Amino acid sequence: MAEKNNSALFFTCSLIEFIGRKVLQPRKFITDALGKEAIERIYDYADVFHCEPIAILETAGWMQAEL
Repeated sequence: MAEKNNSALFFTCSLIEFIGRKVLQPRKFITDALGKEAIERIYDYADVFHCEPIAILETAGWMQAEL
C-alpha cells in the first residue's frame, strides 16, 4: 500500500470521516465495520473512486454489506 501517493490515503481517510459523521459513530467503529479488506479496496481504487461524489460511495452495495 505504500506505493500510492498521499492523495489515496487522504481520500480513504476522508471517506471514513464522512461515513462516521453521517452515521454518528466513532471512526474506530467505521474502520472495524469495514474491515481491512474493504479499506484496502478503497485505498487501491481511490484514483477511480475520487471521481464519484462521496455520498454515492457511502451507499455503495459492497460497502453497505460491510457496515
